[in-house]
Amino acid sequence: GVALWSLNSSFPSAVTIAESQLRAGGARLSVSLYADYWMQPLTQACILGLLSGEASQGWEQTSGSTAVTVTGISKNGNEHEADTLSITLGAISAYNISTSEVLRLEIGASCVASNHVYSNLGTFTVQASLCENQACSSHGACLEEQGGYCSCQAGWAGLSCSQAVDCGIGGQCAGASSSCPSCHAEFMSYTSTQ
Repeated sequence: GVALWSLNSSFPSAVTIAESQLRAGGARLSVSLYADYWMQPLTQACILGLLSGEASQGWEQTSGSTAVTVTGISKNGNEHEADTLSITLGAISAYNISTSEVLRLEIGASCVASNHVYSNLGTFTVQASLCENQACSSHGACLEEQGGYCSCQAGWAGLSCSQAVDCGIGGQCAGASSSCPSCHAEFMSYTSTQ
């Protein structure tokens, strides 16, 4: 058989999820089998073994696997029938990482009719929140979207909102010099991403 998977995420790439998204819960994962079928009902051991992380990181330390809930098994298509498992990750409020963590998706033999192990099926990265240690230089707010970034107040720019940009004189820099950045619209309310 063949297995394909997808992850809903707030990131543009479907292989990354924000730490805050795991804390809040609601992330959904779909795993489709072709020429194989999910055993029904799935055992708790099978569900707990679907996702694993690094031993020293947040997933294993917070027993993240216990947040995995099977929300359905469906069959799709006629000629190339897929047996799709839908999973929702519940809230893991204690999940806390300081660096990104890689979670692995594997399907154990007891989960499928063929008794085949789908090892190293895929990985996705949990992006550590940058907001926990991001002060934004008191000139902006750290937003959790896409792992955290500073949204700077008008007149401030840079990754941590520490670059003063004086754009108050008709869109031109006050006391213009060679070191003064151009005062385009993006500097009026600059948002930086990391």
